[in-house]
Amino acid sequence: MMRKTFLIVLIVSLVSVPAMAFQIGSAFTNPCHESITLKGFFADDNLQGENTLIPNGSFQNNEVPDDAVWLEVAKYLETQIDHQFKTDFERFLAITLFIGVRYPDLAHFSLTDINSMRSLHMAEEGQEAHALRSDVDDHAQGNELAVLATRAYIIEQIDLAYEAFQNSRTSANAPITVESLKAQSTKVRFYLEYYGTIRVDVWTPLFLVGKAVHALQDSFSHSYRSEDTLTIYAVGNYLEAMSSDYVEERDGPRHSNHQDDCELEAVMPLVDSSVLATREIFSAAREYFIVPKDNAEGIAQARANIEIVLDKWMHYQPGCDYSTNYCDTPWAPLAKSSETFPILSCSSQIGTNTSGYSGAWLIGLMLTLWMMRRRRLSPQS
Repeated sequence: MMRKTFLIVLIVSLVSVPAMAFQIGSAFTNPCHESITLKGFFADDNLQGENTLIPNGSFQNNEVPDDAVWLEVAKYLETQIDHQFKTDFERFLAITLFIGVRYPDLAHFSLTDINSMRSLHMAEEGQEAHALRSDVDDHAQGNELAVLATRAYIIEQIDLAYEAFQNSRTSANAPITVESLKAQSTKVRFYLEYYGTIRVDVWTPLFLVGKAVHALQDSFSHSYRSEDTLTIYAVGNYLEAMSSDYVEERDGPRHSNHQDDCELEAVMPLVDSSVLATREIFSAAREYFIVPKDNAEGIAQARANIEIVLDKWMHYQPGCDYSTNYCDTPWAPLAKSSETFPILSCSSQIGTNTSGYSGAWLIGLMLTLWMMRRRRLSPQS
């Protein structure tokens, strides 16, 4: 038994931890993305009041689908943010956002499913969904390419959300009834602790916007920015930082574990700005959603307003790369105090950089305790 337990811990400790910019809530991580998203979605920081995305009068009587699964999941997830929503309609919007903003990092897998997590986060395609460099975003120009790719991804998701929202209305001013809401709802596979993989109803437009704001939020924890957090100097790299071929001058700064942690006091300016940016993109999307599909001029203006929000929060400034020490950004020391390294590299064995693997060791510890408990509860042969 001890031999088997040791092997479990050893195997887990040798597996890379996925990049989870602004942590996703779990039994051993804080619900950063979820909290930031809900604060951005609802009008004030107490998650109360009128939301900032759904146009007034869009829903008739705030009806919701009668499927009980999403409601039970929503009530469970409320405990993660220590908040109780006023109505089932708020819960339906919240569960949609929870799943949407989690989806780029988790899809329908468990956070402890190391093989699936590694495949998801080490994929060469799709790094823009996490505001990270791809394997071809090299040297100084790689920063700009990565920013542009992330911005394009955000707008793509909002465009898809607009189409889904418009398709759920019989006319430009018609309210969305529970029937049309059901028609534009999607059952999404979703992993929930203690329950496993389940299928949950989400409202498609809001689910897609949730994916978009995930990338926007990641741009704060996956980049070196100006002191006021408005300007991006350099974009982080996870894919190549987990390889033995990584060169900072070419590949950009490594992904940082410390910048992911929204509980760190030093990270709070990034978190606060991320909430504001999320709120503003929701507001711009709201104005976009109400434009009829046959109003080409209105659509163009609404999309331009979304670009304005991205210009404000994802403005890229060239000339602040490796060669200029990232223009002495104050975020570099924080980021470099806990960078992501490939397992068994020389760098990962020294200094504070080993903190990047606390998640994997914690998983190993959890598995060890589970095996020990299982043995104690098993009947003796």
